[in-house]
Amino acid sequence: RLRLQRNYAAPIHRVFQAWIDVNDLVNWFTPDLASPARVSDVNIGIGGGFVAAFGPPGETPWIERVQYQEIDPPH
Repeated sequence: RLRLQRNYAAPIHRVFQAWIDVNDLVNWFTPDLASPARVSDVNIGIGGGFVAAFGPPGETPWIERVQYQEIDPPH
């Protein structure tokens, strides 16, 4: 189990949105525009998640599978 905790210089609703929006996830996992990440199987719900594939061009991509254990939108 991994718990991420970090302070961002952004409104809380924007940070929340970044973890559930496909385009934001692609941007997060794309350090090099020459090799954009692929995000698939997005399911926003408890037990859902997404799969991200990313890495250097021409190499086997790293695969990250994320599962949402808790979803608590900002209120």
